[in-house]
Amino acid sequence: MTVAGGDWSLGTEFVRALVTEHHLPVLVANLVCDGVAPYPSGKVIEQAGMRIGVVAVTEGTVEGCTVTEPRQAIRDAIAALGPVDIRIGLVPVENDRALAALAAPAPGEVQGDASLPLDLVIDGRGLPPDQSGDLRGANYWISGGQQGKKLGFVELEMVPGGVRWEVEGARKSGQSRIDIIQSRLEGLDRRIGAATDDATRTRLTAQRDAYATQLGEARAAEARTEATGVAHRALVTSVDLGAEVKDQPVSAAIVADAKAEITALAGTDPRAFVPRSVVDVESPYAGGEACAGCHDAEHAQWSTTPHARAWNGLVNVDRAFDEACWSCHVTGADLPGGPTEARAAGAFRDVQCEACHGPGRAHAAAPATAAIPVAKPGVPQCVGCHDGQQDQGRFDAGTYLPKVIHTAPTRP
Repeated sequence: MTVAGGDWSLGTEFVRALVTEHHLPVLVANLVCDGVAPYPSGKVIEQAGMRIGVVAVTEGTVEGCTVTEPRQAIRDAIAALGPVDIRIGLVPVENDRALAALAAPAPGEVQGDASLPLDLVIDGRGLPPDQSGDLRGANYWISGGQQGKKLGFVELEMVPGGVRWEVEGARKSGQSRIDIIQSRLEGLDRRIGAATDDATRTRLTAQRDAYATQLGEARAAEARTEATGVAHRALVTSVDLGAEVKDQPVSAAIVADAKAEITALAGTDPRAFVPRSVVDVESPYAGGEACAGCHDAEHAQWSTTPHARAWNGLVNVDRAFDEACWSCHVTGADLPGGPTEARAAGAFRDVQCEACHGPGRAHAAAPATAAIPVAKPGVPQCVGCHDGQQDQGRFDAGTYLPKVIHTAPTRP
């Protein structure tokens, strides 16, 4: 195992004492404390006649210690292991941006070459452990997962004559990612075309450029999966640790106390009922109640969907103020006129009409002359939150989109 940035925020002395007390098998190749490396940079595990080399690095600020450049540290650690059959890295990157920076070719290297001398990399982005790995250069990056209680497995199959690695399911996952990015680009093209001011057009164009870059990278990765040569195979699976696997009581109590303290510090009660009516007339959002007056049947159907209870989905597990979650459980988060923090959810709570149809104050005030921005929402409106990562890979447009299309509900 290795230690990530969030771990070090608990305090260097505390973390190091914990590692010592519990004899944790920590590997860190890029940490120097008081002039020495406190932990091994790697180790060799012998299994089924194979020598498996495992190396690891850390990240973040470690008080009293120096965290060195991880790429060279990984190279040095692999070299120090001697001959190995499989090279695995534990690299605690926390998001795609950090991964892209570390996985990019170093100066003088060719795009598509191995930026790290590893076959497989376990990262810490929080993706579901059963999601296929990302191919970056010649390295497959596989997430260990952070949400939910799951135990992840990577089963390695050495194939005679193998010259590279391939994660089973990676091609399907790569195509799914390409489809999502293309949908986002199509949606942005429509929004750019409908923009009425230069500032909005510039902001949306910058977003489009970023997605276009991602699309190019995804297509390049897809092309690399078609590379010739026999491939060794890696199968990534996970076991869900459900309610039958009880939390350790002391840890569960600490988590519960922390959630309660976060809610108290927020200074607002996330369970308080707030009408879905935006009173700030300067906001382009009007709130779902403004829509219900004319669209009663659609509002009634929406009320039967999980979108109508999205905010309570967080409240019920004491995560309403979780910075990683709240924005997909309210309407207009971080958009002009929308809430910029969880405490301001209020009338924006839940995934309301305007989350899919766009800001509707102008339309509500003059429905005959002011059109709603998105009359018929589709996948481009979904994938902002249902992006295959935040939703743990559960979203499938063919299955879920029909569930939110407005049809008159059956009433008792």
